[in-house]
Amino acid sequence: MKRLFFTASVVACLLSLSSFGSERNLPDALQSFYKTFRNAQNVTWTQVSDMLRIGFTMNGRQQFAYYSNDDLVVLATEITAEELPQNLKTQLSEYEGYVVMKTYELSENNMKEYCVVMQGASKHITLKGKKRWKVYVNEKI
Repeated sequence: MKRLFFTASVVACLLSLSSFGSERNLPDALQSFYKTFRNAQNVTWTQVSDMLRIGFTMNGRQQFAYYSNDDLVVLATEITAEELPQNLKTQLSEYEGYVVMKTYELSENNMKEYCVVMQGASKHITLKGKKRWKVYVNEKI
């Protein structure tokens, strides 16, 4: 259940993406991945929507690369809440009653954005933003 929620949360973080691939291009994406991330360890992959999500560890950090065909669309790197930019970290206090479960730095086209998955008593929320959080609500299952 946690894996399903995690996958749904990351997909929510990626809702603004408009390019998607197809399952038939799996070998192209993997070939591209291994060229870019030569030192990746513990590599796994799965289809998420119409993209290929490749999970791996590099430099001691859990990362997820999302591919459309053989193009890297976004790279999600797990970080701690303490590593968030100060303005976003301060805004987390607005979500009283929620606990931070996962925090990610999203890199797309040399631009960074952040995603935080939080759990409350009755629902999960996903926050995404650069300067101010945008909220995505997921009812608890």
